[in-house]
Amino acid sequence: MDNYKTRGLPFSCKAIKTKFDGGVTNPWDRNHYRLYVRPDLWWNAVDGVKAGIHFEGDYLFTLHKLDATFWWNTHAGQLDKYLVFKNQDWYDRYAPFNYSVNYATPLSLNNPKLQMWINSRFLDGLWYHRGGFNWATNKNNTIELYGQTMWRPLSYDKDYLLFPREWSSRKALANSSLNAAWTHTYNYKNGAGRYKFSLRAPITTGNSAEAFNYGYAQVEAINSNHFGKFELRTRLFGRYGVGNNVPFESALFAAGANPEEMMENKYTRSVGLVPTEWTSDISRYNTNHFQYGGGLNLRGYNGYFMADERNGEVLIAYKGRSGAAFNAELDFGNYMKLRPKFTRNWLSANIYLFADAGVMQLSRYDSISTYWNAKPTNMISDIRVDAGLGLAFTIRKWGVFDKAKPLTLRFDMPFFLNRPPYANAQYFDLRYLVGVSRCF
Repeated sequence: MDNYKTRGLPFSCKAIKTKFDGGVTNPWDRNHYRLYVRPDLWWNAVDGVKAGIHFEGDYLFTLHKLDATFWWNTHAGQLDKYLVFKNQDWYDRYAPFNYSVNYATPLSLNNPKLQMWINSRFLDGLWYHRGGFNWATNKNNTIELYGQTMWRPLSYDKDYLLFPREWSSRKALANSSLNAAWTHTYNYKNGAGRYKFSLRAPITTGNSAEAFNYGYAQVEAINSNHFGKFELRTRLFGRYGVGNNVPFESALFAAGANPEEMMENKYTRSVGLVPTEWTSDISRYNTNHFQYGGGLNLRGYNGYFMADERNGEVLIAYKGRSGAAFNAELDFGNYMKLRPKFTRNWLSANIYLFADAGVMQLSRYDSISTYWNAKPTNMISDIRVDAGLGLAFTIRKWGVFDKAKPLTLRFDMPFFLNRPPYANAQYFDLRYLVGVSRCF
């Protein structure tokens, strides 16, 4: 970065080389900070077409790493239900501009694996800010320490959500926390794994009666074992939470990821790509057909109320403060010879048997009309188990655009449920769900 000097400036404009980003891996260049620019287009049902510009830069792939995008929400292609009313201006309800900025750099050139990073965005109705430190102590251990805060300023901002009732933070009641994590990876004969210990504590939440006070300790252990042509993947997960005022979006969900995690994926961040009849509400009578991997990952119970009775009172287990689960998938795709020549280089398919089992700390609700506003109890749910057959397709490569991230779509069929829903009380039945990503 100091290969060029300009008097009176911290760096020379000659030190920055700006080029069009063609979506391919950038060359190594020790003489310049390389900055790449490209257009960025996306769509959701609320904003319509989001027309933007994306910046991406770094020096030697390590220093001053920048990833930033700025969008104009054109409203072109908006769904009818989100159009402005006659007495409203074009952007009265939904913001005209969004942004996302990510920056990371080592704290010292002598220790490039100790990094500071900052994320800030206002995107699809959500203000989100996060900053902290990341230290790769060696090739097997990483330590993270960061603070974050998030909120949705207006009631209209919940229109973006797949599950609008499962978000409680707002401008006057931000969801702020201090977080720490340690990740360890390891290898062993015929396998590999990682475990991650996480801690979360609420900060700057205020002293009001409704202030969030949710904190937790969490562990997740994921292993992959190979024997013959089989691959056995397992996941052990546990979270112990404290506090009675739990942000809805940060609670532990039984069937999949919580809304906070879903904000990190552009396919699930906003409505439009997932059929609305598969989301938006939790059913007291049946399961649903969309799942995003995470939480306890009891995929067979997705979209279901999951009620248990204790002392004559009906309590819910679809989300909670604490819980534990074990998940397993036995992949036998290597025994299948269906690898057409025209897809083998960019698309992979996995077929597997799966089983999930877990328990959730039960929650109490005052009224069925506001079931989502639940408070934790000290009682534990019954064990719930699902099992079935799944198929996952992963687009590994997007043609020449080798910087594009892989996309995994799943089709899981949980044939067995040990606690089937009210409207379909068969232990064995033909059920299905479509999923985005895999949590292990």
